[in-house]
This record gives sequence, structure tokens and C-alpha cells, in this order.
Amino acid sequence: MKNTLLLLFVIVFSFKMKAQIVEASTTIPTNEYLDLLAANLEIPEEISKKYQNSSIDITIILTITKDGSVFNPKIQNDSLQLESNLKKAVEKLPKWNPKTEDGIEPSLNREVVRVIKSMPKWKPATENGVPVRSDFKLPIKIKINQ
Repeated sequence: MKNTLLLLFVIVFSFKMKAQIVEASTTIPTNEYLDLLAANLEIPEEISKKYQNSSIDITIILTITKDGSVFNPKIQNDSLQLESNLKKAVEKLPKWNPKTEDGIEPSLNREVVRVIKSMPKWKPATENGVPVRSDFKLPIKIKINQ
């Protein structure tokens, strides 16, 4: 029996400027990309049995790099723990057309990266006194004067 997945893409942010902005897009039709993703996403047997004859709705967040590859795909609220399977599935898929601003990588992204790199070093998260890898969401408010 084939599992049915509903995949939703989340666009992190976008705003209008005078520049011509072209959002990232798949190099094949989006519905074909989603079909390939669903076909390549391995669902563990225990989840397949539990959700037999139903659908699993997940929201995936893809970061598209300037060369069109997908970096660190995530599943929002991954209660089924499918994220590692998602990463394997995405590796098999075609690259994307990256987002561009007047035909080049958006300068705003470069500026945000520059500012973050200029910050002092952070204190790492620790577990039992030992530094561990962790994720941190850093909301950045950008004010554009016109």
C-alpha cells in the first residue's frame, strides 16, 4: 500500500524592494518534485502500520543555496522523527533554481551573514557541563528606509 504524504513548503520571509526578485523554484514542475520526494521518502514500517489508510501531513522547510542545492532540510514539529529520512530523500532529487535579485544572489542575505559573522563568539549549549551542538533561531528585524 502506498503512503500518501501532503508536503507543504514554508517560505521563511520575503519582502518587496525595487530590485527584481525571483524566488527559488524547482527545476522540474513542482508537482513532479513533490511526487519524487514522496516516492523517495522512506516511512518506517511502524509508522506505516499506525497510519495505514490515512495520510500524514508534514510541513517541510527547505533552504536553497545559491548553487540550487538543498541545505539542511527540516520538518516542522517532527513528531514522527522523519527528518533524517527527509535528508536522504532530498539528496536524490534535482537541484533548484536559486532565488535571485537582479540576476544575482540577494545582497540582503550576504549582509545578514556578514553581520552574524562579525558577532562575538557565542557560549555553546552544554549538557552535563560538556559543550553540545544546538540550534538557535535568531530573529532579525530589518528596517528599510525609502
